[in-house]
Amino acid sequence: AGSGGMGATDPSPTRPPGIARGLGAVTSNKMRSVIGAIESAGIPEVDYAKLLALFEGKHSKILVSRHAAAITRVCRVHERGFPLRDLPQLCKLFRFAYDQVAAGKAKEFEEALCSVMSNFAKPFRAHNAADEHRSENDVAEAFGMVSECLSAKDMPLSVRLLAAEALRLFASAHGDRPSVLDTVPTPFDGGETSGRDVPESNPGPGAALAGLGAVVKPPPPRKFARNQELFRRGGCVPLVLSGLATANSVGDDQLQLAVVRVLLEASYSADNARALAEGGLFSGLAPLLRTDFRSPIVFHASELMWNVLESVRVSPGGRLETATGTGSKGFCAAFSHLVARALREGHRKSDKELRNELLITARMLAEDGRARASLRVSGLGDVARHVAVHPELGASSTTGLNRLEDGVVHPLANTTSARDFEMKRLAWELLAELADDEAGVALARGSFVACLLTFVQPLTDASASVEGAGARWTGRQLRDLQAQALRLLARLAPLCVDEFMAQGAGETAVAVASPDSPADDDQRAAALDLLVTVTHADEAAAERLGAAGAVETALHCLEGADAPRPIARSMSSSLDASVYGAVVMAEPGDTRDEGQTGELGESINPTRVGIHPATSEDPVKLAAASLLAALCDGWAGNRKILRRADGVAILRSFVDAATATDRAVPIALSAAVVYATWRCLVPDTKNCAHFVAGGGLAQLLNLLLACTPTLRPVVVSTLADILENPKTHLFFHEWRSTGGRHALVPAGGQGITLMLNLWRVEEGKMGTTRHDGTLVNPENPLRGSAEFVKPDDGGLVTTYSTLTIERSATEEAAAKAAKRDADHMMSRVFAVCSLLGFDNLRAYCSPADALTLTIVERYVDFREGEMWEETEEMFREEGMRPVAADRQHMEASIAEARESALELRDVQREMLAAEEEKARRLEAEFYEQMRMQKEREEAHRWYRRDMSKLTMKERLTARLAKADIIDGSFRGHSSQFLTVHSRDLDVTGGSEEHHARTLEPMTVRLEPT
Repeated sequence: AGSGGMGATDPSPTRPPGIARGLGAVTSNKMRSVIGAIESAGIPEVDYAKLLALFEGKHSKILVSRHAAAITRVCRVHERGFPLRDLPQLCKLFRFAYDQVAAGKAKEFEEALCSVMSNFAKPFRAHNAADEHRSENDVAEAFGMVSECLSAKDMPLSVRLLAAEALRLFASAHGDRPSVLDTVPTPFDGGETSGRDVPESNPGPGAALAGLGAVVKPPPPRKFARNQELFRRGGCVPLVLSGLATANSVGDDQLQLAVVRVLLEASYSADNARALAEGGLFSGLAPLLRTDFRSPIVFHASELMWNVLESVRVSPGGRLETATGTGSKGFCAAFSHLVARALREGHRKSDKELRNELLITARMLAEDGRARASLRVSGLGDVARHVAVHPELGASSTTGLNRLEDGVVHPLANTTSARDFEMKRLAWELLAELADDEAGVALARGSFVACLLTFVQPLTDASASVEGAGARWTGRQLRDLQAQALRLLARLAPLCVDEFMAQGAGETAVAVASPDSPADDDQRAAALDLLVTVTHADEAAAERLGAAGAVETALHCLEGADAPRPIARSMSSSLDASVYGAVVMAEPGDTRDEGQTGELGESINPTRVGIHPATSEDPVKLAAASLLAALCDGWAGNRKILRRADGVAILRSFVDAATATDRAVPIALSAAVVYATWRCLVPDTKNCAHFVAGGGLAQLLNLLLACTPTLRPVVVSTLADILENPKTHLFFHEWRSTGGRHALVPAGGQGITLMLNLWRVEEGKMGTTRHDGTLVNPENPLRGSAEFVKPDDGGLVTTYSTLTIERSATEEAAAKAAKRDADHMMSRVFAVCSLLGFDNLRAYCSPADALTLTIVERYVDFREGEMWEETEEMFREEGMRPVAADRQHMEASIAEARESALELRDVQREMLAAEEEKARRLEAEFYEQMRMQKEREEAHRWYRRDMSKLTMKERLTARLAKADIIDGSFRGHSSQFLTVHSRDLDVTGGSEEHHARTLEPMTVRLEPT
């Protein structure tokens, strides 16, 4: 028997022989005590009611030693772990112990609380599988209570240390925390499609997937994710941060290290890491950073800061400004001092690893504007600049073994080892981050820009401007530093473009990207990005770079070795075929040699290929297309240089290649090429003429027919700008679709049908028209009705299948997005149609297209009325009342738009009625022809005239009538229509007005004779 009538069975799993196992075992009355054993689970049972009565009894509540001994005894009974079902009762016992410590009895309960914390460090025990789920709230509450003792007043140090260890083990799932390698998706092996030798017995997933897809990112281990969630739900994060403040005030190194290790384990969860950042973690770490940098506390604190900052940066909508204390002067000063000391004194491998981690943390801290300014004030910018430019730009003094001693970096840190190479790269990144605003750009001016250009100079086949720059690095290291230097120059260019151009950075980048440069693709792409940034930052830079050969260099990088080139073939047109030609791609099997040239002088590529997936995301080609657009947009003289360098044919060939590209291929390069075409060719009259005469407008229409919806707006905008020249309209009218049955326009369709089908697609997203093409809502034509919305397979409207709040919110967001996108596309289609002329389009378009064209024609009126309605609604929501004149103008504009919609509805009804009447008339004519044919056949069947008495003329007439009957019966009575263009007719004589009318297509109806 224990104190207070307590007794316990042996918790060990062994039993004396002869005693039965299970719940049916017969036990004596002596074995039935306060603590009994459940043999089926091996978990002892405690009568907590009696135990609490011992604590609160009238005569026993003063027995402090017995109370502590009882808690210790309970912990000894559950030495293999606390049962999940007992946690609510156990928390009451431990809360009693906490109250006793707060009452000044810490010494008596120290041993008991140490036993409690030791048991909490062990996994919980469950009676069945459901206990783990049912007891989640109890577990969260229990560890919240454990976290309280870290900051509780008068709590013994030993208890706090054991509590911190219990929290650490629980947060890490008792060592089951996944590593980063466990959470990243494994690369797809490709199976039999990868070209590797794979045993037939184990072909891998690639054989089953046929080369498609990849291994799904594995979910985090369930136990670790659950423990981290309970850690947050129990309120442990603010309590542990409070414990860190208590440890700092006590000044005990062991307690500080223990609490930091708890925070480190919690930081591996993104949600907990963000909670730590918002809870003031960095302010609490400031005292710890003033210790020796070789201390384990600093090592764990560095990793902790890295985890927290990275979680805040990558979170959706996360900003470092949400972190509390990152910009405080105390923290930034302590952190800068720690970094400077690690650079100055660190020479061991472990020191260098910590030094590099601190540089990474410093770069992430500098992304916060508040921290960036504080770090500069604390001197970190000067330290980073010294590390970045030395020893390439010299040092203050030298020592033996050719190592530079400058008082900032340890002599053994200026080596070419992997860790010191990483230090150089990190110092560059940190300095660029610290100089990334107007106040800090002075750090980059002068020595840092000169140092970066020094590394880039060898790529121009010129000698380095500073002796020894880059000579100390190996080949691969030097290439990486050169590529990084170009990227950092592009980042800093907008802030100090004048200094860049003064030091010749533009000409240097052109030389690096040129075909004669020894630079690789990564370096060449970085150089092109630098040129794009410089061109956008300085208006005068476009002219200077164009004179330096930037246009020719960009065309060479864009074309590459695998670029498809056009073949010029003559085409028959109503214009002079000797002046204009169509550019097409050679079909497979073309017998002409690759070295031949077409009629316009272009080289011939005998294969028609689209843009390859790898090519579509090639950074060199993407940057080259962006550079062409920037150069030609910045200075008109570059468009002339592009035309003389055969740039029109190169861009046209890429537009045609984009048409033949599969829709599953990324559209990055296609979009860049179309934008370059828009900015380089369309604004220049001669470039546009060469582009259109070579078939460019037809290629854009073909691209519009085959491309993804994301690419359509920029293509239609390009077409609209081209069609501002009336001479290009004929090329649009003559275009015919070559698409299949499921294309946006079937084969033989006209260009206006393509444009109006794009309009109908946007109408379907908003439900503005009925199935017959008439307006749904004349009161507000552009808002439509949800009843007529056509579901989009790739949209969000069909995400949910039941009526829920989430579904309604999602549908509303999808409708707003569709409305915004539709307005953008509709305005472009309206621009194209208005430039072509609505009357000209109505003259030859189909009745369905004419019906839609009436809506397009009034788009501006409808959009203006909708805009005024939105303005009126905005005033109403804000409680504002416009003046009388403005109110009258708004009401008049809204009324005018509604009147226009009602008038359009009447026009559409008349058009539909006319078409219906025409269909009825054709049907009646058809039945009349069929009746007459039937009568003639019957008459010929029964009437037999004596042919011997007929003359030869009468016989011929009868034979012809019979042949006509047979011919009519064989062909049927359907009317046939033939469209004939005036260019196919030999029109001579007549008036000028007559010739003008014959330019329009004519429809000839052929009837059975």
